[in-house]
Amino acid sequence: MADTDARQVFRPKFVYSQLNDGILIRRDNGIVLKYYYSSSKPLPQDAVPVKDIGFIKRCVLRECEETQQQEKSARSKKELYGIFGQIELPDCQFLILIEEATFLGNILMANVFRVDKLLYVPLNINPTYKASQEALQFIDMIENIQKDKPFYFSYGVDLTKSMQVNIQEAIQQNSSNQMIGGYANQMVEAMSLYPNAINYIPKFTFNNFLLKDYDSLTLAPFRVPCIFGFAYIRTVQVDKTKFDFALVSKKDCRRPGRRFLVRGIDNEGCVANFVESEHILSYLDEGTIKFTTYIQTRGSIPLLWTQKPTMKYTPAVRVNPNLNDSLPLAQKHLDEMKSVYGETYMINLIDKKGSQLRVGKQFTNLHQSLKDDMIKYTWFDFHHECRKMKYENLAKLLDSFSDKLESYSYFFAKLEYGMEQRDKINNRTCTILSRQSGNFRTNCMDCLDRTNVVQSVISRNIAHRQLYNMGIAGKPSGSPFERFSDQLEEYFRECWTDNANVVSILYTGTPALKTDFTRTGKRTFKGNLNDGYNSVTRYYINNYCDGYNHDCLDLAFGKLTPSAKILKKGFMSPLKLSLVMVNNSPQYYSQIFLVLYSLKFFMNIYIPQHDENKAHMIHFLVLSMGLFAGIQMIISKLANYLNFFQLMVKSSSMTHLDLFEGMKDQ
Repeated sequence: MADTDARQVFRPKFVYSQLNDGILIRRDNGIVLKYYYSSSKPLPQDAVPVKDIGFIKRCVLRECEETQQQEKSARSKKELYGIFGQIELPDCQFLILIEEATFLGNILMANVFRVDKLLYVPLNINPTYKASQEALQFIDMIENIQKDKPFYFSYGVDLTKSMQVNIQEAIQQNSSNQMIGGYANQMVEAMSLYPNAINYIPKFTFNNFLLKDYDSLTLAPFRVPCIFGFAYIRTVQVDKTKFDFALVSKKDCRRPGRRFLVRGIDNEGCVANFVESEHILSYLDEGTIKFTTYIQTRGSIPLLWTQKPTMKYTPAVRVNPNLNDSLPLAQKHLDEMKSVYGETYMINLIDKKGSQLRVGKQFTNLHQSLKDDMIKYTWFDFHHECRKMKYENLAKLLDSFSDKLESYSYFFAKLEYGMEQRDKINNRTCTILSRQSGNFRTNCMDCLDRTNVVQSVISRNIAHRQLYNMGIAGKPSGSPFERFSDQLEEYFRECWTDNANVVSILYTGTPALKTDFTRTGKRTFKGNLNDGYNSVTRYYINNYCDGYNHDCLDLAFGKLTPSAKILKKGFMSPLKLSLVMVNNSPQYYSQIFLVLYSLKFFMNIYIPQHDENKAHMIHFLVLSMGLFAGIQMIISKLANYLNFFQLMVKSSSMTHLDLFEGMKDQ
C-alpha cells in the first residue's frame, strides 16, 4: 500500500493532556506518565517515582479514576505517537512529542511509521508561559532537521537493529531458560511488550541524547527511539502471489555532520556518512512466513583526511601523509565491522586521477598494511569505467567479486509467527535456512551518488536469487541488470532512487546525482541536466548554509549546549554572509545567487568536471542571466550595498546566533 496518514489507519497509542499543575501521558495499555510542577504535592500511593528533572517530579502509574478525571478536566488534550525526547533550552525544559506520523506498511507484521510533525511542550508551571525568541531559535534548529522527514520508528520491531538481528535475538530470548528471576524476568517481559524501546542501538538512534532522561526500564513504554535515514515498504503482486518488499537505511549518529565539514575517520574509529541498508522480502505461504534480507553498508574512506569548504567548486583534499596515524583508527573501525557483519569487502569507487588518486593510493596502502584476511578490497574507477554513460560496464565490477556474492549468501528464515507475536518466535517456530556471513562496504568521495548506483546493482543481483529460493520467481539468468516483474521493477527502482535522494539530502542538502540510471536503467541527457542543477545547489548549500546545518545536528546530539555562549568565529563564515545578505536585500537575493554561481559555471565551461559533461549551452545561458541581473542590482541598489559591506565587517566577530539576533534588531 502507499504511504498513508497514520490516523486514517490506526488510533494513536498515546494521549497527551495538559493539566494546571503538570502533564499526563497515557499509553493505550493503561500506563500513565505524570509530570508534577509542584514538588510539595504527594505522589499517588501506587505510583512508581522516576528521577526528577530539575523542579519537575515524575511518576509512572496505572490508569485510575483520578487520572481519568484529570484527563477530562485538562486544559488541552491530544492523541499522538509517543515521546521523541526532551531538551533544556535557556529559559525552560521542552518535552518533544511525536504529533503526526505516516504509516508506511509492515515488516514481518510490525507496523512502521515516519515522523511527520513534532510537538514542543514547555515544562513550565506558568500556564501563560510563552517561549522566548532565543528558545524558539533552538527549536527551529531541530525543525531544520525534521523538515526533511528523516525519522522512522516502529512499536513492534527495533529498527535500530537489522531484521536479521531482531529475529535471532527473539529466538535466543524465547528459547533460553537461563534468564529467570528478578530483573531478568522484567527485561524479558519488557522486550515482548516494547521491543523497540529495550536495548536499542545508540549509534543508530537519532534521538538517543534527547531521550537521556527516559533511559530507565520504567519509562520504556513512553520513549520512541527513531532511526535517522529512510524506509520504504510496498506490497507486490506477481500473478496470484503477493509479497512485501522493503528497504531500510539508517545513519550512524556517532559522527554526524555535513559533507565538507565531516570527512574520513575520527579518533574513535567512527567514519562520516556511515549507513547500513537492508532490503527485505517477506512472503506468506500457506501459514508460513518466508522471510529474507540482505545488508550492505557505506561509509567515508577510513583515513584521516579533510576537504574544508572554500569558494572553490571542489575544495582541496588534504590527506594525513602519515599512514601510521590512520592505521589504528581504521583497524578499530574495521574490527567493529567484522564483529557485526563478518568478512568485509571494501569497494572503492573514486577516480584514479587528481586529488582522488592521492586518497585512493593511501586507501590502497592502508588495506595492504592491515594484512587482514577478513578485509577484502577493490578499487574500481567508476567515472572512468562508466564514462560516456556506459553503465553496463558495472558488470565488470560484479564479475570481480562474484565469488563473494555467492559465499556471503543472505539471511533466509521460515517463521510461524511475525513480530507482533515476538514472544512466540523460538527455535521451534522459526527455522533459519541461511545467514549472511559477509558485507560489501561501498564508498566514493561522498558515499552518495556512485555508491548508491553500485549498491542498487548488488541488491538487484541478490534479490533475484532470494525470489528464486522463495519460489516466487524463476531461476535468475546471472545478468547484473536482469529485470524483475513489472511491478517489482517499478518499486525496486523507486525505492533505491528515493533512498539515494534522502541519504544525499541528509549529507549535502540536495537529492542525489545519477539517479536517472537507478530510476530508468540508463543515463539520460535530462539526468545530466538535473545533476548539473543539483551540483550547483550543493555548492551553494555547502558554502553558505552548512555551518548552520552542522550546528543543528550538534544541538540534537548534545554537542552544542543551548545555554552556553557559542564560541566566536573569525571574520566572515559563509553562513554569516548569507544571513547578512538575506537581511539587507531579500528582494535581490536571487540575483546575488545567480551572480555567484555564474562564476562557477564560467569555470566549468573551460574546466569541465567530467569528460562527458556537454551541457555548455546551459552554462552560457545561466552566465548571461547572472551578468544581466548583477548589473541591474548594482545600479538600482548601490547605496544598500554600501551599508551591506559595513555590516559585513561589523559582523566579523559575531557568532551565528549573535548575528541572527543583531539583524533582527535592525
